[in-house]
Amino acid sequence: MRHRVVPYAEEHGFGYFRPGLVLPREQMLELNRQWIREQRRLRVPVVDIGPDLTRRIQTGHVSEFYETERAELFGYELLTEDLQP
Repeated sequence: MRHRVVPYAEEHGFGYFRPGLVLPREQMLELNRQWIREQRRLRVPVVDIGPDLTRRIQTGHVSEFYETERAELFGYELLTEDLQP
């Protein structure tokens, strides 16, 4: 996230999920879900920069956080894509 999401968001003036705490993975995923749902409730435009392809090559799968975000944002009319390397 810090190598892709944060620089992209800061360069374009967008917000991003910042839990501020180090918690167990499942709690972090739930906080992320809640943050996404709040963005939707507030009708905040969201930009999907795509999965981290380096992670996919190294591990064989995409981030569980990315998959959660995709599921939460499915059908959201204010979601756009700007796929990044």
